[in-house]
Amino acid sequence: MFSLVSYYLADTFKTYVFTNIIDNLSNKTNNISIDSLEDTLKKADDLGIDYLVCRSFGNKDDYDLLKNYKTKIVIWSHNFSKFKELNWISNSNSVIKYVCVGKHQFDLLNGHPIYKKATYIFNGLPIYAYKIDEKNSNKAICYVGSIIKGKGFDTCCKVWRELYDNGYKVDFNIIGSAKLYNSSKTLGKYGIASPEYEQEFIKYLIDDDGKLIKQVKLYGVLGHKEKIDVINKSYLGLSASEEETFGLIALEFALLGKPFVALETCGYKDIVINGKTGFIVKNEDELYDMCVKILSVENQKYMNMSDNSTVEARKFDIKTLANDWKNLFIGLNKNEELLNRNERIGLFKRIYNIIGIALNKR
Repeated sequence: MFSLVSYYLADTFKTYVFTNIIDNLSNKTNNISIDSLEDTLKKADDLGIDYLVCRSFGNKDDYDLLKNYKTKIVIWSHNFSKFKELNWISNSNSVIKYVCVGKHQFDLLNGHPIYKKATYIFNGLPIYAYKIDEKNSNKAICYVGSIIKGKGFDTCCKVWRELYDNGYKVDFNIIGSAKLYNSSKTLGKYGIASPEYEQEFIKYLIDDDGKLIKQVKLYGVLGHKEKIDVINKSYLGLSASEEETFGLIALEFALLGKPFVALETCGYKDIVINGKTGFIVKNEDELYDMCVKILSVENQKYMNMSDNSTVEARKFDIKTLANDWKNLFIGLNKNEELLNRNERIGLFKRIYNIIGIALNKR
């Protein structure tokens, strides 16, 4: 997401990307190699950057480090910050803004002192990169994401198996792996999750002989084009995650005209319009019921839901949302009465999985 935003902001600002992995970054940005947060802060000060946008750090030492540098910090919160971290951010004079990725995530902060520093800017996607292809579509359920406990994959497996046992012999397309965000993760026999977690869900996916049921399709981690091809071949998306700040996967399904069924969590409530583009439900039983409803609905009603999904999804075009970031920076400058041609703004993403952006006003 950092690289997408930096790419479009480069049309307005002179953009720097601070990263420990410079390969494959856009030549629209000035890409600077760093090896730590401290290294980034030193280089940001040397460049005279006014604002550095970072993902949250998770430990107090990093927040204490900020006060040693001039650069002002904007936290871009892609995850739910723990209460103690919200306190650190709220009390830090270096952190001047806390940007949530969804409105419902932002609303949860009401009542905490951080709320005064908080706002929200939705994440987005380049909508031109999502092309609907219904030629090979069939009544398949599709899961996309990391295959770990917190994402509720075991619940999705249980729902699919209940559908299968009740006569809905639909494919279960599974895109993802426990290695999605951790390439060193040890996987179990079936190659998609840790051995311990695999034991919690594999019983729903195998027959009496211990073999995968033929309708279960394990795709692993896919590139963008291959992922889009599988979603296009599916009928609906399913998630039982309870920890989404923004429903990026639901947005991908919507861009491809696929209804989405998900548990009621912050990120999905920003994307899925209940009954119009999919269903937001409260529990496992309702997940099953809404899957049945979509699988059983007459074709015209499904097409209406599909059309609604694509229309609503266009609101999350990354070009539009990058403009929201531009306006945020301009607003910060105006509030501080600093607006001039020489100001510099920056963003930084935490090391190990780091892409940061520093922005010089053109």
